Amino acid sequence: MKILLAYGYAQESVATYFEASLRSGHEVVTCGPSAGRPQGIPCGSTMHVQDILVRLPAGFEPELFFWIESHTPFLPRGVETLDCPTVAYETAALWNHFWAARYVRDYDVVAVNRRRPDVYRAAGNQHVFSLPNAAADWMVADVFGDRTIDVAFLGTFNPTLYPYRARLVGRLRTLAQNRGLKVTIANGLSPVQLASVYQSAKIVLNVGTLGEGLNMRVLEAMACGALAFTENGTSPGVSQFFEDRRHLVLFEEDGFEAQLLHYLRHERERIQIAAAGQAEVLTRHRYVDRIRKVLEEVSAFGQAPRTKPWRPRSERLLDHAAAQYARGLISEARETLSKLATIASQNPELPHATAVVEAAAGQVDADKLFGAALAATASPVTTVSYARWLIDVGRVDEAEKVAKSLLRQQRQPALPWFRTYYIPRWDITREEWLRVGLADHPDEARAAFLETQRLAMLAEVARKKGDLPLALQRLQALSNLRPENWEVWSERGSVAYELAVVDEAVACFQRAIDLNPFNFAARFALVTLLDLDGAPEAQIRRVRDLALDNYALAQDAIALHVLNEGSAILHASLNQAARAHALLGEPKEALACWRRSLEIQPDQSGIRALAEGKSLLPSRFGPGPDLATSARTLWLVAARSGWEPSLAAFIASPPADTALVLHSGSRDAMDLEAEVADWLAVRNMDPETIPDVLLVDDSQATFVATCRYATAVLDNGDDTARSVAEALGLPVRSVSSSGW
Repeated sequence: MKILLAYGYAQESVATYFEASLRSGHEVVTCGPSAGRPQGIPCGSTMHVQDILVRLPAGFEPELFFWIESHTPFLPRGVETLDCPTVAYETAALWNHFWAARYVRDYDVVAVNRRRPDVYRAAGNQHVFSLPNAAADWMVADVFGDRTIDVAFLGTFNPTLYPYRARLVGRLRTLAQNRGLKVTIANGLSPVQLASVYQSAKIVLNVGTLGEGLNMRVLEAMACGALAFTENGTSPGVSQFFEDRRHLVLFEEDGFEAQLLHYLRHERERIQIAAAGQAEVLTRHRYVDRIRKVLEEVSAFGQAPRTKPWRPRSERLLDHAAAQYARGLISEARETLSKLATIASQNPELPHATAVVEAAAGQVDADKLFGAALAATASPVTTVSYARWLIDVGRVDEAEKVAKSLLRQQRQPALPWFRTYYIPRWDITREEWLRVGLADHPDEARAAFLETQRLAMLAEVARKKGDLPLALQRLQALSNLRPENWEVWSERGSVAYELAVVDEAVACFQRAIDLNPFNFAARFALVTLLDLDGAPEAQIRRVRDLALDNYALAQDAIALHVLNEGSAILHASLNQAARAHALLGEPKEALACWRRSLEIQPDQSGIRALAEGKSLLPSRFGPGPDLATSARTLWLVAARSGWEPSLAAFIASPPADTALVLHSGSRDAMDLEAEVADWLAVRNMDPETIPDVLLVDDSQATFVATCRYATAVLDNGDDTARSVAEALGLPVRSVSSSGW
């Protein structure tokens, strides 16, 4: 069969494995954009299929158009104009049901991987079937071979999107440390490297995501002869295809560690299950099996009275615009909506979609567009989008008024529900939107969506207006509504921190870390809260242990591409641990941490002096921000250079109720600390007698947390100061060495 295979090329994608298997028995031409190897017919992200057809090789008349969703966006237009059968394979790579189910309505047949077919049928797709992932034949290895890795986790890792996955991987790392296990945690490996790890692993951990079932990791692990260890209860779930403790192991979160240790200790049982799992995969779950299923469905469709999907062009354009917007193709979405406006200017969803896309494009007239959208159709989705945009542009009073109107709209379930929303700061909106797409009771899910958005936005508004008690009250309500969301607990902890409600802040940050171990903002905030002068020994020990845990976890995060290799978190964590060691009277351990910190970041003069025993930590300054200040106003100086005049002027004539923040940029705050200490020593100034001076650096959570308090940026002759002011939306105030 002659197959025109359409997908955005990306290494390690489902589509590349399908292509390799299709080529063994069919004539295949590929088309689409590329993030690596060029496609047979290179295309833009939204090319029309008729423009693709004219570029086909001579004599190639496609008998099947097969589109596979991939990480590289490709949303071909005009699929309904093709004469051959068309198949869409929705792989759940990046987007969710709301957009995917509507975009694929132009295809004759829809295959759904790890998502619910009924959602697609409800959206108007008539011929829908489940098509799970598969295993590549070349990955097969001997179950009884030498396996030197106890447990492996390989795969996409984003703690914001996958907090449950982050939590279990964090627990796996802790188990490995406590029991001396050899564990491999990595991401971004080539297929050959990935197979090599799986073929060396005794157990492969799989942790899915919301609505996910049989993913590639399970099948690849089983084909490679490892014991697949995956969570129970995913939907549609691996239990549809495999039997627990016969082909693989389905674990519960409670007792996760005990089950892992059981199968590491009982080798015969582990190998028996792995061998049975491998045999089952090779019998029924190879790519040739999936291709056979696709062709059977196409054949069945072709034997029935065949009619192409017909929908009004306005509906088709709205679907395309929503899909383009969801995949980050803003320019393409604007162009699509412009076409819609020329043929269906009265479409009730057009004003809303236009406002959302133009707001995402940064257009200043989005205000009028949202107003027109609400006037045309009172949709709660438009209300959410408008309020979010108002918050983004700093119009918090108006945002509060709009957000409060959601309470009234929640009582009107019949109000129209649109395809898109304005992308917010919090990922909680994306999660709630997906809940609506998966819901068996849409009205209840929509009401929950609106309530979480109302509380989240009103909390953000209260925080921006300085009403921290009200912000905390709203975040407490939100955490009661969504107790499993780590972002909510982290935000609640931050507000409690600002209010100096220390016990609540500590509890909230700890809960956020429990839900997402890779939440470094909460980790650093917790260290800062606990690392207080005069803290009891038990608390200092906790600071030490948490700082060392931050360092170890940061190494895992780098392997998983969550952090860059040069992340300041590594050396900052070691410096925090060293300080705790020093306070505990453990000089050897403190020196070891400082020396490891210097290996990661050699350019730390203050730390080098400490590591060489030439300096002591000045009591007036601590590493990172010390926000326990009574000052109501903070002025921020970008201190990469030229900080001395600002500091001299501040010391000479300190404004009332004001603290000065020296931001060291990408350098460690302790480097700046040493410079300031030397500067004071030369002038015979006692650090204990000068006004509040806070030192911060660029490390994750530190600078961001501090800038929440800043009310102005001082122009110290450094271009960085103005760029920081612009980024934070703060006014710039000039200062001279003679005064303020």
